[in-house]
Amino acid sequence: MSQALSSIFVPNSVNGLFHFVFLLLLYSYATSYIYIQTFLFFCILLILVRFVFIVSDCDFILFFCEKYGKSLDDLNGNVIWITGASTGIGESLALELSKGNTKLILSARTEEKLQSVKKRCIEMEI
Repeated sequence: MSQALSSIFVPNSVNGLFHFVFLLLLYSYATSYIYIQTFLFFCILLILVRFVFIVSDCDFILFFCEKYGKSLDDLNGNVIWITGASTGIGESLALELSKGNTKLILSARTEEKLQSVKKRCIEMEI
């Protein structure tokens, strides 16, 4: 690739990276007629990946973990320590895990709220 082409199209964002890869593929494969199918494949693949990034409204790591990761049922029989269990995500996690056969260790800064979460966990367990 020429020095002028590489200095003009230095990627500084995801959008710039897509343009840089596209131009690199264009420069590499478009000069030879033999590789035109490979070039078209990569162009279509790049368009699809870009479409997914534009349209998607989720974090792909979370999506992948939710689809292929372990479920909460896999934690049955284990001892689980939840910090910040008096409110928010910790409270919700404690309530969900108390439905199964898990042993919970709850910790938080506010003892009164922690006692109410403990009471609700015991009620859900029964």
